[in-house]
Amino acid sequence: MSHAESSGPDGQSSPHRPARPSLAWGLVIPLVTLAVLSGVLLAQFVGPEAVPPPGPAGGIGESSPLPPPDDSIAFQAVRDATPLQFSETAAYAELLDRARETPIDVLRESARTDVVFSDLLARPERYRGLPIRLQGTARRILRIDDLPERIAPEGALYEAWTFAGDSRGFPYVLVFEDAPKGLPGGDDVSAFVIFHGYFFKLLAYNAADKPRKAPMLIGRLEYVPDDRRPAEIPGAGSRSSPAWLLGMIGLVAVYLVVRSVTTARALRARSASARRFQAPPRDHISSEELDEWLRQAPGPEQEQEQDQGQGEGPEPPRPSS
Repeated sequence: MSHAESSGPDGQSSPHRPARPSLAWGLVIPLVTLAVLSGVLLAQFVGPEAVPPPGPAGGIGESSPLPPPDDSIAFQAVRDATPLQFSETAAYAELLDRARETPIDVLRESARTDVVFSDLLARPERYRGLPIRLQGTARRILRIDDLPERIAPEGALYEAWTFAGDSRGFPYVLVFEDAPKGLPGGDDVSAFVIFHGYFFKLLAYNAADKPRKAPMLIGRLEYVPDDRRPAEIPGAGSRSSPAWLLGMIGLVAVYLVVRSVTTARALRARSASARRFQAPPRDHISSEELDEWLRQAPGPEQEQEQDQGQGEGPEPPRPSS
């Protein structure tokens, strides 16, 4: 440690003088802050993976052939691209019975993962009654009360209008009997769900622009809270996305970089200013310096010349560092 940094004007130690901040800290602290904030944002968005990847472990090549469509007599009365009709009640009740009586593990095992939204729109009769698995974000979840006991022994069913990655902004209509704990309800929700159920029909509904049709499935629904949500759900209608996350991190990075540059400049200015005043002033001079000054002191003639502005004598010695 230098003398200028450790002593005061009287030459004694000055323990109360604060140490000057290091320039490196002005850069390290913002970088550490950026790393911590990035980790927090990633943890909030990603979370632990809770949903295993669908499909056979060996890939689509290991999947079993698609079974033939269900030939139940009740399905002969089903009409696609229409609202629910009284003549379809028997088929509706039959699929509810299947979902109720089939263990969830068996339903998960048999549900197809290779049937997508466009398949159901193009050939609904081919997939009638087949178990299908899908996952997505339910944006509208309704409770349907006062149903006949033949259809709903508990007197109520639920509908979840759900957007999945393959539906491109158009919904599935998922019908289920048991609502998972914590599942929200209403017209404006955002609940990530996994569904295993049987394809029933293409349900006609009135969209904001024109009449449309949505695949209706009947089965079992599982609710995945936000803290167990998968890392990425393409096109699921979620309000969170990788682009949002990267944007937030980018804004934080820009702010911290600007702040670090400003802090670094301030520290450099303070350091330069401090260096100009490192040596404390002295209120005395050494005897050697005094003798030297006296030897160089002007005589009477030199003083007269100084008064006339024709010469200058030696200046008294100034305190040195």
